[in-house]
Amino acid sequence: MSPEPRQRRDAGLRFLVAAACVVIVIAGLRAAAALILPFLIAVFLAVVNVPLMNWLVRMRVPKPLAVLLTVLTVASVIGILVALLAQSVNQLTEVIPRYRARVGDLATSVAALGVSLGLPVEQLREDFQSVSLAAFGTVDTLGAIIGNTGAIVGNAVRTVGAFLSNAFLVFLTVVFILFEAAGFTAKIKLAFGAGPDPFGHLGRISAQIQTYLVTKATVSAATGIIVGIWVAIMGLDFPLLWGVVAFMFNFIPTLGSIFAAIPAVLL
Repeated sequence: MSPEPRQRRDAGLRFLVAAACVVIVIAGLRAAAALILPFLIAVFLAVVNVPLMNWLVRMRVPKPLAVLLTVLTVASVIGILVALLAQSVNQLTEVIPRYRARVGDLATSVAALGVSLGLPVEQLREDFQSVSLAAFGTVDTLGAIIGNTGAIVGNAVRTVGAFLSNAFLVFLTVVFILFEAAGFTAKIKLAFGAGPDPFGHLGRISAQIQTYLVTKATVSAATGIIVGIWVAIMGLDFPLLWGVVAFMFNFIPTLGSIFAAIPAVLL
């Protein structure tokens, strides 16, 4: 066999092996999503809050107490936000009929504008109504589920139990990461000797990732606060909800902030 056909066969074999590896990795990630997602959340929370722990340590707070205070601060903030968001969602389900009427008025205005511009109004009306029905149908379904308290007691108990279990796993992982963060470099040097640091580039990469995540979280938090204040000043409903939505969507590059602004603008 000449070298060229053999090279083609080897290239095809490598492609098939690589594709099989990708499929296996994706399937493994999906199967382990229940464990991987809490771990990634814990890593994010730990990396973002390492500066707070280091500041407490510099203030001569004992490290165990600094870790405890950091975790309690994070848990308190998340708990307050979850409680307030749950209240906002319940209120949102109650005022959906008012927003449906507002969407109907908006559709009428758009149709009138389309007629004046000679646009295919009927097609636009059908598309607009289909999108509106899909959106409000989802919220109405959520409201019906919330209202049917008798039927969801068992599911609610199981959901709360799963949430508490995941929250415990997340914060336990955060505690472990925070305890190990400060002495990780020293342990690496102790394990591999005091010569040239073979993991120096890893330390720099870790510091850059931490700086990026902290900066991104800070900018996202500032965006959420500004959006919440702006929504409150404009007299719109649920400023906290839209502020948190803006905070979360701001982590999506480029388009996140645009998507986050759409609901508040439509209201």
